[in-house]
Amino acid sequence: MPVRSKDEIGELSAAFNRMAENLERADSLRREMTADIAHELRNPLAVMQAQLEAIIDGLYPTEPGSLGPVLEQSTLLNRLVEDLRTLALADAGQLTLERVRVDLRHSLVQSTDNYRAQAEKAGVRLKLEVPDDEITAKVDPGRIEQVLGNLLGNAIRHSPPGSEIRLRLQPVGFDRAAIIEVADRGEGIPPEALPNIFERFYRADRGRDRSRGGSGLGLAIARQLVEAHGGSISAANRDGGGAEFRVELPAV
Repeated sequence: MPVRSKDEIGELSAAFNRMAENLERADSLRREMTADIAHELRNPLAVMQAQLEAIIDGLYPTEPGSLGPVLEQSTLLNRLVEDLRTLALADAGQLTLERVRVDLRHSLVQSTDNYRAQAEKAGVRLKLEVPDDEITAKVDPGRIEQVLGNLLGNAIRHSPPGSEIRLRLQPVGFDRAAIIEVADRGEGIPPEALPNIFERFYRADRGRDRSRGGSGLGLAIARQLVEAHGGSISAANRDGGGAEFRVELPAV
């Protein structure tokens, strides 16, 4: 709608145009997300179907080695569905947190232990840096470990063999309890991708991430969970190469 005046009618026309643009953008994002979800569901289903058909046709024997890929892909499907459920709950304001006061050092140690085998398989070292004194915060420990797991998994996928991923916990004080940093020495994040890096299904390099197993939801979920705690999360490129994700958690 053309805007030809600055009176109330002109302001109404401008507001209408903005609303139309927002609706068009929302519809475009919805279509893109639907296509992405369909793609992510179709890939593991196709692998499972091909593997099962080969077993039925007698090309593969019915033994654990042949059924392993089916189990792996069904696990990926289950994780994708659970990730989508988490985001849906967050959108509806129904994401519940079971907050207890915990020493955040324990969460970092647990997350490092959980991902050490995956890192070793990728030829990547995990370096944990925590202070000697405890750093406590009232959080949902399971959700915080989910955030750390998503960040570590992302860092491992983007780290070359022989490199190091640093997981560091620092005290802050005042209204912030702690800063958690996950830093890698991978290819880094293209500058034009930084504003969108926490969007759902966003990939700076779509083909590469799919081949490495990323669904494009991990960082979006990390942001939702951190913000549900009243915290913030950001991403930046490191001097010398690589990316660093920074989580700030409130003191209460």
